[in-house]
This record gives sequence, structure tokens and C-alpha cells, in this order.
Amino acid sequence: MMFSEAKLIDSKNNAFFKQLVKISQNKEKSLCLLEGIHLCQEFLAMANRAHLKAAIFQSSALQKIVDSAASNELLQLYQSIELKPTILAETLFKQLCDVPSPQGVIFLIETPQRAIDDIILTESMVLIDRVQDPGNLGTIIRTMAAAGIKQLVLSNGTVRAWSNKVLRSAQGAHFALNIFSDVDLQHLISGLSIPVYAAALSERAASLYDMTLAGECAWLFGNEGRGVSKALLSQATEEVFIPQSEAVESLNVAVACGIILFEQRRQRLTQINAK
Repeated sequence: MMFSEAKLIDSKNNAFFKQLVKISQNKEKSLCLLEGIHLCQEFLAMANRAHLKAAIFQSSALQKIVDSAASNELLQLYQSIELKPTILAETLFKQLCDVPSPQGVIFLIETPQRAIDDIILTESMVLIDRVQDPGNLGTIIRTMAAAGIKQLVLSNGTVRAWSNKVLRSAQGAHFALNIFSDVDLQHLISGLSIPVYAAALSERAASLYDMTLAGECAWLFGNEGRGVSKALLSQATEEVFIPQSEAVESLNVAVACGIILFEQRRQRLTQINAK
């Protein structure tokens, strides 16, 4: 694809640019922006390309490619897309970015929408109850992808999975998961065919390292300050804690998720290797 084929936008009054600004402010749930080379590469490698609605390049970044005639990742992205790209003037492009030094590319994609009926009730999943911090949710998403658990179910009141900060934190791991948003967790749990283990600090909680976890299960993690709601705790098969020193009161929810999911993975691998 030649640079001359791209459409240049250099006015802040352009209707499409105004829409992009709204999307960058998380005001349109059906669309989101993927900022940076890595996120765009991961989308092209793992997601449905039909969800790509626009490929937006920074004018100065593309000019550097033209001037140097060098092959690089940005040029490869430019050449790999199948729709007419959009070029934004320098100042306009930066208005869409969260980072001070943008990499020159943004993809506008349709946010993947998954129906609750698509949740596989017999396969492992992570249930999130009102986690608020984008960095925490992004880390959980990336941890899940690394641990091989593909179903993430988010309650009402949880930070939006496809917001800019969550996307940046997860670094492309979204596309390795099936993410279900705004789910009534109480209703879902009542229909699950696998045990539900809630991460909690309580007298009745069992030590993570005393549990047998090689099978399928649902892990339930709660809000950073308040933990899992009492209503959901009452539905859990068992409450689980991570043995730790008394130097701190509790672990960060994303850290706790990583420890727990990889203990489950360790037990699974041990079982597989023993066969």
C-alpha cells in the first residue's frame, strides 16, 4: 500500500477525529483504540481482522519512514492492513495518546462482545467482583493468558476491560481470552458445574497449598479494598488464602491472582508429567 493512498486529517473539527476523541475518553463502549505497535501486532496476529475499523498513523512517524527508506515494524504494520489508512497530523494524533512519546500507530477496533450464554460452565475461569484499578485488571488479564485460563467474567462495577489503561497494562493478552462483561455473578455461579474458590482472608479459609487444584474450577477475586462481596462468598464452594508473613495485611489482588493461578498450573503440570 502506498502512502499516497492514505487519507490525511489535519483539522480538529473533522467529524471522524471528533469521534476518535470520544472513543479515547472511553465514551463509546462499542469501540476502542489500540495504541502502539505491539498492541496492533497482537491484534493482527490473534484477533478477528473484521473488527478493525480504521488504522491511524501519525504523519511525522510515516514521514520518517519515507525519508529513511528503512524497513521497520511501523512500516510492516502499514503494509499489512487491508483497508485504506488514515494519517493524522502530529498534534491531533497526540491528543488520542496516553503516553508522551507515541509510536505512530493506533487501531480503531470494534470491541469484542461476548454473550453470557457463550461461557463454558465446565471449564476454568476467573470471576472478578468490582475490581477498580485498570492496572490490576490488565495484570490479571496478562496473568490469565500466561497461565492458560481463557475465560474472564467481570461483574457490574468492574473497570471496563477495553479501556485504554487496561489495554496498555495487558499488552495484547486480551486477544488470548474470552472476556465477558457486566455479568450477574450470583446468577452465573448458581449455574456452574465446577467448584468456585474465593480468595479471602477469613478464619474459615483454607490454605492454597493444602488444596488439590489440578481440575477445572472458577476463581473469584474481589474489590481492592472490600474484597469479595458477602453475597458471593456465601455461594463459594470454599474460601482460600495465601500463606504469607505478618509484615503486610494482604496482597494486591493482581499479585494474589498470579500466585493462585500458577499454583493451579503447577499442580496440573505435575499431574500430567506423572502419567
